Amino acid sequence: MSRRSSLAAGVSTVAAGSRRSRGVRIGLLAVAGVVVLGDEARGQVGVESDREVLEAFYDATGGPNWFISTNWLSDEPLSAWYGVTTNEEGRVAQLVLQSNNLSGSIPPELPRLTRLWDLSLHRNNLSGPIPPGLGELTSLVNLQLGWNQLSGPIPPELGQLTSLEFLNLFENQLSGPIPPELGQLSSLVNLSLDRNQLTGPIPPELLRLTRLRWLSLSLNELSGPILPELGQLTNLELLQLGWNQLSGPIPPELGRLTALQVHLDLAGNPLSGPIPAELGGLTSLERLSLQNSQLSGPIPPELGRLTGLISLSLSGNRLSGPIPVEFGNLTELTDLHIDDDTGLCLPPKIQDTLFGRLAVDNNVPLCAAVTAVPPPALWVLALALVVLGLRRHLAERQPAA
Repeated sequence: MSRRSSLAAGVSTVAAGSRRSRGVRIGLLAVAGVVVLGDEARGQVGVESDREVLEAFYDATGGPNWFISTNWLSDEPLSAWYGVTTNEEGRVAQLVLQSNNLSGSIPPELPRLTRLWDLSLHRNNLSGPIPPGLGELTSLVNLQLGWNQLSGPIPPELGQLTSLEFLNLFENQLSGPIPPELGQLSSLVNLSLDRNQLTGPIPPELLRLTRLRWLSLSLNELSGPILPELGQLTNLELLQLGWNQLSGPIPPELGRLTALQVHLDLAGNPLSGPIPAELGGLTSLERLSLQNSQLSGPIPPELGRLTGLISLSLSGNRLSGPIPVEFGNLTELTDLHIDDDTGLCLPPKIQDTLFGRLAVDNNVPLCAAVTAVPPPALWVLALALVVLGLRRHLAERQPAA
C-alpha cells in the first residue's frame, strides 16, 4: 500500500506528502484563528479523499480477484486507474467497472465521491444491501447496479438523486415494496427494477415521472391493478409489467401510449376481461406480450392496425372466435403465439397470408364454413308460403260438388 498524504495546519504554506512522486503544495490561509484552504488546496484534499475511498472500494469488492485492476493502489493519477474517469479538478467523476468480477459489498465510504455522476457496477457478483448513503451522491446521472446479488430493500434515500436519469437495479434479489420516493426522480428516463422479489402495488407516485421512456417492473411479485394513469406517461417506449400478480382488466388508457415501440409486456398476470380495442392505437409497437393472462373474449380487429408488429403472444388465455382478417395487414409480423386448445380459429381467407410467413407455435384450426342463416322474418315468410302452397294443393284435389 503506498503511503498516505498528511496535512499539517499552520499560518504559513505547508508541504504535504503525496502518493505521487512529485510534492504537492497546499496553501493555508489563517483568518481570525481559523485555517482556510484555498481552491487549489481544497481540490487536492478532495482528490486524496477520493483516493482513500477507491482504496476502500478495492478492498471491499475483492480487488485482487478483479479481471482488470490496472494501476489500482498505485501512485499513478486516479485517471490512470482502470475504470476511473476524473474531472478537471482530478476528482472522480465516473466509476465504470461492469463485468469485472467484483464481489463483496458496496462499501459505505462510496458516498464520499461527491463529484461522481456515473456509477456502473453491473454484471458482477456484488452482494449485501444497497447503501442508503448513495442517496447523498446528488450529482449522479447514471446508477447501474443490475445483474448482481444485491439484497434487501431499495433505499428510499435514492429518491434524493434528483439529477438521476438512469436507475437500473434489475436481476438482483431485492425485496420489499417499490419506494414511493422514487417518484421524486423528475429527471428519470429509464427505470428498470425487473427480476427481483419486489412486492406490493405499483406506487402511484411513479406517475410523476413524465420523462420516462423505459419502465420495466416485470418478474417480481407486484400485486394490485394496472394503474389506468400509466396512460399519462406518453413518452414511454417500453412498458414491461409481465410475470407479477397484477390483477383486474387491462386499462384502455394504455392505448394512449403512442410512443410505445420496443415492447408492451403484460403477460403472466391473473388479469381478467377482454383485450381492449384501444391497444390498436399503438401503431409503432414491435412486440406485444399478453400470454398466460386469463384474458377472454374475441381478439379485437383493431390490433390489425399494429402494422409495425413483429411478435404477438396471445397463448394461454381464454380467447375465442376467429383471428381477425385484419391480421392480414400485419406484414412485419413474423412470430405469432396462439394456443390450439382455445376457441380461436383461423379464417381460410388469411390462412395463406399468415402461415406463409409466420412462425406459429401451435396448430390453429381453420374456422368451419358457416352457411348464412336467414333472419327470422324470412323464416316466417317462407313458412307462410309453404302453408299457402299446401292449402292450394289440397283445394285442387277436392272433388267438385
